[in-house]
Amino acid sequence: MYPLPMAPQEFYTKWFQHIIQDGPLKNYKIVWVGKQLSTRFKFDTNIGPEHIFIAQKDNFEYIIIDKNNNVHKLPKKFYTTCFPGIQHGNVPKNNRMQVKLTNKIKVTLPYIPQAFLESKKQKTRKRRRVISSKSEVNQNMDFNQQFPQWHVLQNGLNNTHIKKEVMLLVRSIIKYADKNNNYCLKDPFEGIKSVQDIKKNKELLHYLKTISGFVYHYCRSELGIVHDATLDSTEYLLKMNSVD
Repeated sequence: MYPLPMAPQEFYTKWFQHIIQDGPLKNYKIVWVGKQLSTRFKFDTNIGPEHIFIAQKDNFEYIIIDKNNNVHKLPKKFYTTCFPGIQHGNVPKNNRMQVKLTNKIKVTLPYIPQAFLESKKQKTRKRRRVISSKSEVNQNMDFNQQFPQWHVLQNGLNNTHIKKEVMLLVRSIIKYADKNNNYCLKDPFEGIKSVQDIKKNKELLHYLKTISGFVYHYCRSELGIVHDATLDSTEYLLKMNSVD
């Protein structure tokens, strides 16, 4: 079964085989139709599998179309919500599937976005390496030996009940992400080329301020933050003061 639901007839009639006329996807043909958004597209818009269109020219692109007929590439952050529960082993050969649209029309489509598939491959390889490594270690491990615990939980700065609960929760989430291919913790600074890019972006500055606040109150000693500094942060601090 194809992982995306078919759109209502009104959208199929309007958009199937439509040629995009402008923008970075100019001359792409829509070969899979989703449900057009009833609002303008924003980065925090609720996007589900039913909203996904697929366009094709030399390659395939996953797109969203908002209420103003504006075409947007599907951001990677939506992959897990638009393709939930898909395991790497479930993806067909070459990531292609023939889909029957009508009695007379069949199209060959990617099963999931190629970038999403590559991410799943990497996680699968990583998990196999971890399992293999653990197996080798267990064969030679002295189980009577004492090993250090997660230092941040022993940190005197985290001497309140809520701080310890938060740190235990963070540790549990990280362990869950390591073991489950379908759960991804997004890198908030993915794709940036230098720290200067953070200073120019209000959203990234907000992420930086939140992360800095967490480290300051919960785990600064874990990172060896004492008194010295290695980067002049004056300009960033001035910028961050204007961020909520």
